Amino acid sequence: MKATRVLLLGLLAGGVVPAAGQGHGHDRYERIRESVEQRFRLFEEEQRRAAEWEHQQFLRRARRFVREWNAFVEDYNRGKVDLEKVRELSKAFRKLESSSWWRRAAKPKRSRRPGRKKAAPEKPRRP
Repeated sequence: MKATRVLLLGLLAGGVVPAAGQGHGHDRYERIRESVEQRFRLFEEEQRRAAEWEHQQFLRRARRFVREWNAFVEDYNRGKVDLEKVRELSKAFRKLESSSWWRRAAKPKRSRRPGRKKAAPEKPRRP
């Protein structure tokens, strides 16, 4: 993110930085720089809020699943199975699975080591 900011500021500075002795252009550069920094701060804040919302949504879905699971277990221990509670449990689990946190956790991680390459066939030597 910092590299992008530096690159963008560098590009802006290339066309805006005034020649020596021109103070007005420097003020313009500062206003543009401040505007760009403010937009980056807003963007970062928006990303933080979105991540926080996703986390809260995952927690709500997990709590619902646990609540449905406990209700099912209580009935099951009493020797009764309510199909409506089974449906609700299944629905709660599907909702939990559909959350972005679940998908990220289920995604297989790539190993950092590159795969082994097949050995190239040896060329016959000439006598």
